[in-house]
Amino acid sequence: MLSNFPIDKSQPTTRNIREANRLQILHQLLLRKNSTRQELTQLTGLSNATVANLIANMMEEGLIVEAGTAASQGGRPTAILSVNASAGACVGVDVAETYIRFELYDLTLQNLAEHEIELPSTQKEPQEVVNMIVSGFNTLLDRVGLPRDQVVGVGISIPGPFEHSTGVSVFAPSWGWRDVSLQSMLEKELNLPLYMDNPLKFNALAEAWFGAGQGVDTMAALVLGTGVGAGLVINGQLFRGASNTAGEWGHSVIVAGGRACRCGNQGCLEAYVGAPGIIQTLAEIDPKSPLLFLKTKPARFQPLQLPPKRATPQKPLCIKPLCT
Repeated sequence: MLSNFPIDKSQPTTRNIREANRLQILHQLLLRKNSTRQELTQLTGLSNATVANLIANMMEEGLIVEAGTAASQGGRPTAILSVNASAGACVGVDVAETYIRFELYDLTLQNLAEHEIELPSTQKEPQEVVNMIVSGFNTLLDRVGLPRDQVVGVGISIPGPFEHSTGVSVFAPSWGWRDVSLQSMLEKELNLPLYMDNPLKFNALAEAWFGAGQGVDTMAALVLGTGVGAGLVINGQLFRGASNTAGEWGHSVIVAGGRACRCGNQGCLEAYVGAPGIIQTLAEIDPKSPLLFLKTKPARFQPLQLPPKRATPQKPLCIKPLCT
């Protein structure tokens, strides 16, 4: 179970272990809406003293509140705790290749507002993208009249390999970006705590905390869109790899001398199973398919829901026709 992301415990300190423990408590409260101190001790595996101290601190900060009481086995009633929804708000920003989507949440993760803008193909220079993120962010807050000082943090997903530790967009092939110090540019404009990574890592986090990955230690969250790849969790840790590119499979060559890829190479996985690659395959198989001549803009794909399965060494899971 992913219990300490996004805290880096490769070189643990008292401070980041404490932050990881706080995060575990908040995670359980977000999942269950409310809980008692005793339940949180059981759910997190932390000691009674640790849970009591951390909750006391978070109550002083206004982050956790008492939502009521429950009868106990003798003695005084047990306090029911919950996250204080009005203690602040957080913003999620998904920077895709054709649009930027903004969503505003209270601290119980209830959606308060949404906003989306198109990302013109002619405006892909780093400063242009930064300006659009800032403009969209301000529009989102204006829709609900939320003061900027109520925002406790902003999470921003950026396509392509992103070096989380330095805030540098390493490579965005569609935009021609290499080694862009994007996080520092945004920090100057927004002046708020930022957490930035690429969609693969964010998707893995979401699935591990709130989706199909709850309760497991090792998982892969696959992403199929214009690009393809996976976010990996191994032994309860988000796995980044030596160069932070673990799961960046899209530009792995699977066909020598194959289709041209937007990265400049040939035969990349993305050129076959990314959305443009699928359309190209359809055109090759059935050039007259009506799906190739849609006059209206198709709706965005909904997630594919598959029945849960488990792979075994004797029966690995595969996606045809990529494996047999």
